[in-house]
Amino acid sequence: MVRVFLICLFFFPVVMKAQVFDFGETVKLSSSVNSADEEVYPLLSPDGLTLYFAKLLSEQNKGGKFSGSDVWITRYDVTIRDWGKSRNSLEAVNTSGHNVVVGVGRSGDVIYLMNTSASKKVNGLFFSRFVNGNWTSPELIFIPGLDVQGFMGAYVSPDFDVIILSYKGDDGKGEDDLYVSLKDASGEWSKPKNLGSTINTRGFEISPYLSGDKKRLYFASDGHSGFGKADIFYSDRLYDSWETWTAPKNLGEKINSAAFDAYFTVYKDSVCYFSSDRMGKSMDIFAIPIHTKGREVVDTQVKKLVEESKALLGQVREGSTRLDNMPPPEKIIFTGSTVTTGSVSVLSKVAQQARANDLNVIILSSDRPELKSLNLLRANRIKDDLVRQQVDASRVFIPDGAVENKGLQERISSLGADELLLVFWR
Repeated sequence: MVRVFLICLFFFPVVMKAQVFDFGETVKLSSSVNSADEEVYPLLSPDGLTLYFAKLLSEQNKGGKFSGSDVWITRYDVTIRDWGKSRNSLEAVNTSGHNVVVGVGRSGDVIYLMNTSASKKVNGLFFSRFVNGNWTSPELIFIPGLDVQGFMGAYVSPDFDVIILSYKGDDGKGEDDLYVSLKDASGEWSKPKNLGSTINTRGFEISPYLSGDKKRLYFASDGHSGFGKADIFYSDRLYDSWETWTAPKNLGEKINSAAFDAYFTVYKDSVCYFSSDRMGKSMDIFAIPIHTKGREVVDTQVKKLVEESKALLGQVREGSTRLDNMPPPEKIIFTGSTVTTGSVSVLSKVAQQARANDLNVIILSSDRPELKSLNLLRANRIKDDLVRQQVDASRVFIPDGAVENKGLQERISSLGADELLLVFWR
C-alpha cells in the first residue's frame, strides 16, 4: 500500500527574500559624478569602491561633445564618505565613438564594453583586462548573428557565461527587445534569442541587468504599465528557461517617476543605482539603499508560515483536511526537468484558483523509487513558480513519507513517469 506523508519543504524564505523590496530614500549623486551632461549606465566594481558610468554630450569626451559617450570612473573616498571627482582616464578604452562598460568580471580585473565606430554602427561587445596598472586594448567578443544597425544595450554577467542584449531585431515584438546569448561548454556564444512576449512588448525594452544568481532580470520599458516615459521592472526566470518568465513587476514609485528611468543595477542587495531625467533635462545617476528591515519582516513572515504549515499537517494526519468540493486536480507534464509549454498556462490557472479561494496545493508525483530525485526537483520548481505567482508558500506542499490517505493513494497510482498532479485542499 502506498503511504503518503505531507511535508513542507522550507525553500520559500529564499524566494520571498528575493521578492521583498524595502527601499530607502532616493538620493541624487553629488556633482563629483553628475553634471549638466548625461550620466547613464552606472555599474559598481565587485569591491564597491569604483563606479563605472557613461557620459554623453560632454565637451571633455574623447572626440568632443557630439562624438558619442566615454567611460568615466569615480572611486569612493572613505575620508569624505562620498564619491571622488570622476574622470575619463581609460585611454585604451575610450574612442571617438560610443563606449560603455556593460559588465565587470567577478574579480574586478576584467571589464566588458560596448563600442561603436565614429559612424555609430555597433562594432559589438569587447573585453579589456587590467594588467600592470593599465587596461588593455579591447578585444572583440564574437557573437554569431549579431548585426545591429541602430541602438544597442547589453549586460554581461560577472561569470562571463550570459549576455543580455537590447536592440531592434528582425524577429522583435516592436521596438527594442531583450535577447540572450549563452556560452557553451566549448566557449562559443550562441546566436541571440528573443526573451519572448512576457518580457518584450510593442514598446521598447532596454538597459538589462541580471541578478547575481541569474534568476532575476531588471530592465526599463515603456511597453508595460508604469508611471512615466520609461519605468524599471523586474521579472523572474522559471524552470531554468530563458523564455519562460514571471509577469514583469514595476519597482514602484520610490524608483520610478513620471520621467525617463532606466539603467538599474544592484550592489550586494544593499544599494541600487539607476539613471533618470526627473530633475532636469539631462540624465543623472541616483542611488537608493535597500534596508535590512525588509529581511526582518520576511523572517517574521516565515515563522508565521511555519506555524500555519504545522497546523495543516496536523489536519492531514487526523483526516480532517477535505478533498471534496474542490476544483478538479490539474496535471503538469514535464520533459526531463522542464515544464512543457502547454503546462505553463495550467500552472497560472492553479495559482489563480489558489489565490482566489485561499486553497492549499499538494504536489503529487509517481512513487517509483528511480524517479524520486527527479520528481523532487520538479516539485520544487513548481512550488517556486506558484510562490512567484503570489501563492502563499505555506499553502504549497510536497508529498514524501508515511501518513495514509486513500484519496491521495489513488491519485498517485494513476500518474505517469513525466506527470505531476496538483491537488487542491481546504
